[in-house]
Amino acid sequence: MKAVKSGKVRYLGISNAYAWQIAQMNDYMKEHNYPQFVSIQDHYNLIYREDERELFTFAHENNLGLTPYSPLASGRLAHPFGTQITRRKQDLFSEKDKYGKTVDIDRPIIDEVEKIAQNHNISMAAVALAWLKTKVNALIVGATKVHHLDALEEAIKFNLSKDEVQALEDPYRAHDLEGVMADNRDREHNWTQYLAKSAEK
Repeated sequence: MKAVKSGKVRYLGISNAYAWQIAQMNDYMKEHNYPQFVSIQDHYNLIYREDERELFTFAHENNLGLTPYSPLASGRLAHPFGTQITRRKQDLFSEKDKYGKTVDIDRPIIDEVEKIAQNHNISMAAVALAWLKTKVNALIVGATKVHHLDALEEAIKFNLSKDEVQALEDPYRAHDLEGVMADNRDREHNWTQYLAKSAEK
């Protein structure tokens, strides 16, 4: 907290936490006169929307910003279904754990992204980002090449119709928690453990 008080950090954000954990954390921060978290970095995109169940409502009601990572699902939303890309070959965590188990239920969404992209002569990435920009406060977009940023510019200028949004959202099916959130409670360094240890002191 010294970094905040000294002016080196203006605002605090948190990544990969349940709504109840964030509420618990901010209560703790308030009780001890610490700055509270004001933004949430979560795993969210067209083929992984589990945080809509609880976290999004919690964030909106408590004025917390949403800044999701993995907006293109490690490239799955940027290319036609089944395309083999360098990122997918190198990122074994993404391939086997985050998205590898839901290939069949994700395909209809990816196919719809491709269809809309073709109809408007824009990239698939732009379609996926255009959908996402209406759901959150800011996007976290990574790029390994300069031209990867072209899709972001396309997405800013492009707006989906209501029918297109529905076509993208209707095929979604519930997913099991994957990645970091799958073992959130068991991590020794997470806030649940920290608060429990603090209460013992």
